[in-house]
Formats: sequence, C-alpha cells, structure tokens
Amino acid sequence: MIVTIPCPHRYIDKGRTFCRIAILERKYCTNEVDPRACAQCAVPDLMREHPCANMVLGVEIDEYGGQKSVERWYASCTVTVARIEQMDKCTTEKCPYWKERPDAPVSEE
Repeated sequence: MIVTIPCPHRYIDKGRTFCRIAILERKYCTNEVDPRACAQCAVPDLMREHPCANMVLGVEIDEYGGQKSVERWYASCTVTVARIEQMDKCTTEKCPYWKERPDAPVSEE
C-alpha cells in the first residue's frame, strides 16, 4: 500500500479523488489522482518548507494507459506576478514579500 502525505488540495467527489490545483491545459492532463500520483507530488513538502501566503501552486498530472503521475509543479508569487524559479529564494531571509501563510501546517485528511 502506498502511503500519501496529507494534502489540502485533494478532495473527493462521488468516490473519486481529485486535485484542486491541477492544470488541465494539455491533452493528457487530468485532475483525478490516485495514491501513486500523490506520493510523487512535491506540493505538500513545498508548502511545509515554504509556507508563504503569496505563493500559488499548480501541478500537471498526466495520465497514460490508466497510470497517473505528477509530471511538473509550478509556483508563482502573487506580489511580483512572476514564476518562482528558485525555491531557495522563497524564504523570510531572502524575499522582502514573504508572508507567513495562516494555514501553514498541512492539514490532515
């Protein structure tokens, strides 16, 4: 059994599990997830390591042959309106716009 890290972006609808931050802009992208895809996802760790209220995240979840996988994640800053290319610069020490997210701990599901 694959154990997944709890994620506040996961939700259930009619017995199926989905991701709220999935990007659905390519042919093979999906917002439906399974434990294997969630286990690959970097978002819970990013949220824990960089709990900035100005950071917005998105993921591309691909589905090929019934297998789902998180292929890429994206992070952008709402203040600079730019993609965050280097997460090590998204800290209280290195970013003047960094602001603690009120829900900083990742919620348990």
